[in-house]
Amino acid sequence: MQIVGITKPIKTVRLTYRDQNSWRTNREYIIQECDGLYGINKTDVIELTSTPRKFRPEQFGVLTDSATLYFDKSATFPRYKLEGTEYKRCIKVDKADFIIVDKSIKPTQTYRNYFVFEDKDYVYIIDTYQSSYINQAFKNSGLSPTSIYSGVVQIYSQKEQILLTTPPKPLISDEDLNKKIDTTISPEMTLDDAKQIITMLNSADMSVVDLGLKLLAGFSVNATPFSIKTILLTNKKWIGTNARNSVGVKALLNSLGVDRYQADSRFPWNIGHLNDGKVYSEKDLKIGRSLLRLSIENYINNALSREIEIFEGPNVGFKVNISVEEK
Repeated sequence: MQIVGITKPIKTVRLTYRDQNSWRTNREYIIQECDGLYGINKTDVIELTSTPRKFRPEQFGVLTDSATLYFDKSATFPRYKLEGTEYKRCIKVDKADFIIVDKSIKPTQTYRNYFVFEDKDYVYIIDTYQSSYINQAFKNSGLSPTSIYSGVVQIYSQKEQILLTTPPKPLISDEDLNKKIDTTISPEMTLDDAKQIITMLNSADMSVVDLGLKLLAGFSVNATPFSIKTILLTNKKWIGTNARNSVGVKALLNSLGVDRYQADSRFPWNIGHLNDGKVYSEKDLKIGRSLLRLSIENYINNALSREIEIFEGPNVGFKVNISVEEK
């Protein structure tokens, strides 16, 4: 067991008590050494932080053509997207050219109530919810260490620690691999493609909606992220499809930061999620805004349908044309 940044020997301890007599109100709490802590193995590495550790920039390589890839468990890249590409996948890291990882590595476990104390000889780590008794328990045990940390700890296995410090092969992030594959095999969506997908997503036949969502996930998300996000947020029937739980669609939703609750929110609050502070290409914005204009016009016409019927009555005699233009 190791605590990152601490070189002193570690003692794992627990809070216990000894009865002074038969009355439980006279219990005297003490600290006792124990073999380990719940959920932590002797080979694990403990990080005193609530934030998962990130890989260093110098640990990443540049992806080469026809490389053999090993996927770490932190990687979220859909493996099926390698099919039909020049890249190969292996299950042993020593046979790989690169290791595919997320930008930050998820710990084995995260625990919220750990306390770390230090004296001149040892570091003591204790997991307990009875924090009010800890200082008195140390004193009763003849110890007087100083508290150096309390709160969330991240637990990393020995394998994860090696990957974080001295990875055996250069790393490639999920994001970079996805961009490489995306630009190689995924088609770029046009306005006509988008309109066809929207027609499918609004079909009365849910199998057609299902197929439309799968087709949408096949387009290059890196080329037109704003347009694809617009389609997802303004056409909510996809929420009820089986395809929503497929690997490809999950990867699409994760990459765009879209969830079912955003899409299911009322108009125009759903499109408010497009104001995400990101910078998109002019080509992408042009397609997305064309789709948005149609959605906004449809919304206004539907919301004012009764009023428009009055305005266009035989005696009032107006023809109402509602249009939305970019500013």
